[in-house]
Amino acid sequence: MSSSTTQASNSRSSLSKAANRVSAPKADTGDGLNLVVLVGSVFRPPEFRQLKDGRSVTSFDLKTKGPERYETVRVSWFDAPALALDYSEDDGLAVVGRVRRFWYGGRQSITDVVADSVTPVRSVARVRRALGDAMAALQHVSP
Repeated sequence: MSSSTTQASNSRSSLSKAANRVSAPKADTGDGLNLVVLVGSVFRPPEFRQLKDGRSVTSFDLKTKGPERYETVRVSWFDAPALALDYSEDDGLAVVGRVRRFWYGGRQSITDVVADSVTPVRSVARVRRALGDAMAALQHVSP
């Protein structure tokens, strides 16, 4: 068993208690609000990585339908519950989070969505709760 598989297995057991958590997005009442809501399907299966600072990140690509074509969006979910690794291609998900852009190698950058919550679309009540949390965050934004 490879070390990444072992880490993924250990992560699954240690994070299983968090499987049903839905966290509210963080509202910024000063300069606006960085809030993203995506509904789509898994395009690239989740990959688990352990970071040097001790946190973990599960990343996957979400396919969404745009006005003329499909788009894929990279999603990074920090300290995700164990079930995140069980999502597979074409699973429908609702993601609430924020846009992040980071630089590497001097001139190259990556833009992704950092997930606050990821919910299977088949869990209608949980999707409604996550969207309600996002709408509540909008109430705290000053024009």
